[in-house]
Amino acid sequence: HKLMVVLAASFDDAPRGDNALRSFLADRGILQELLARVDHIITLPEPGAPQLRAILCDPDQGLLPQRLAALQAMGLEVTVQDEAIETMLAIADASDDGAWALHRPLARMAEEAVAADEALVVDAELVQGWVG
Repeated sequence: HKLMVVLAASFDDAPRGDNALRSFLADRGILQELLARVDHIITLPEPGAPQLRAILCDPDQGLLPQRLAALQAMGLEVTVQDEAIETMLAIADASDDGAWALHRPLARMAEEAVAADEALVVDAELVQGWVG
């Protein structure tokens, strides 16, 4: 059996090179014992607008369709306007957190949908208020 362990972290000042990166991670609290067992450390570029759109909107694996399906399975009705999607994408693209920034409005959308007495319509203003 193979096991893949993924550690996701965002550092603006991470060095290049395997040994320098391992020391950098150890200095920030990652256990040396864990780092010694990691064969490969791969750094990824920050996602751009097309990648963020795919992460959020892909019909099969996107965060938004998955979240909407889960809410629908709970009997909740949520409509997300195109302007709200564009706002989520713009916020994520401008954020240092990149794709992680998509989670905040999606989590708030779920909370609001559960608390709402009627169908929830998510617009750009509502998204701005959630992340503002």
